[in-house]
Amino acid sequence: MYKTVVPSGFHRLPQPVVTDTSASPKSWCRIGSQHAAIKFNRKGGGMAFRVDELVELEDKPEVEGGHDQVFSGIGDRFIKVFITWPGYSQLIVERRICTDNGTLKREKLLKLLAKYIEDLVQNIHRKSIHVEKGYEKYKVEWRPRGLPSIWRDCLITSLVHESGSNWQVELHVKA
Repeated sequence: MYKTVVPSGFHRLPQPVVTDTSASPKSWCRIGSQHAAIKFNRKGGGMAFRVDELVELEDKPEVEGGHDQVFSGIGDRFIKVFITWPGYSQLIVERRICTDNGTLKREKLLKLLAKYIEDLVQNIHRKSIHVEKGYEKYKVEWRPRGLPSIWRDCLITSLVHESGSNWQVELHVKA
């Protein structure tokens, strides 16, 4: 098994844990309260996947264990993925992902997560949301061509189980 390399100059993006108080955890209680993080290691090792390369990739990413059914044994359930960005607390992306009766593959999950991060960044731009005071270093900048710089400077390393059906994407960004 290869290890994902997070280059120097990148650090883990601080994201508050979002708890969904309306969710009933009963279906997840039968399975167990905590699940191992789903890692996204590049085949052959190397740098973690950048959001821009995943969004632009027409084929499936070369991720180690890409054909692994990452939710096998869980059955036909939905997970809720929350994506937050420091300085944009009013905008939380919540997406439900079907486990496809446990057959959802790692490579497909990774592409979905990149798309959801793209959605968050597009919403920030489309709604002209300004970064909150004190979080300026996490401001989502736009390049002259209209592309957010964050796509190149944001790495996806894993999907972490928080509680119940709630999961959060582990991201690394340039410091």
